[in-house]
Amino acid sequence: MVDSAALLQSPQAYCMAPWVNMTVQIGGATAPCCEIKGKFGDARKRSLADIWSGTEFQAFRARMLRDERTPRCWKCYEVEEAGGQSMRQDYNRNYAHKKALIEATPVLPQPVSPDIRFSNLCNFSCRMCWHSASSKWFAEARQLGWTDKTTALIKSFDSVEAGINSVAPLLDTVETIY
Repeated sequence: MVDSAALLQSPQAYCMAPWVNMTVQIGGATAPCCEIKGKFGDARKRSLADIWSGTEFQAFRARMLRDERTPRCWKCYEVEEAGGQSMRQDYNRNYAHKKALIEATPVLPQPVSPDIRFSNLCNFSCRMCWHSASSKWFAEARQLGWTDKTTALIKSFDSVEAGINSVAPLLDTVETIY
């Protein structure tokens, strides 16, 4: 049995996210979580299954197994050092029940916690938001020089059908979805 309290409080770099989660950002960039620096693939150019089992995810998982800190995860380390609760700690707590399986299997068949942003279509222009997350911000973002996009709508997949076809295979094993 995994001691989830010890896993959560450990000062280690280890994070469960690259085994359980795949984030598809608005525009198609993929990564193990929404806070990581950089992308691991593009959902508009490769299948989610290909990205999930690809070299970027595999190398990152290997680094986590070696308990090596990475600059890509700066935000979690910074939050923890300031005494806060990081996403790394949340993943480690919420998916502690998968740790033994993960250590025995280099890659789970598919993410159990996909985080998929299909587009920036939104009819709000909340102050804390911006154009990449809300199409309603487009006019102001153009006026302020914050975007060089030519259209308000940014999609993660080329079509609704492509998005459905990418996500449908994940639905059999999903535990949570965002």
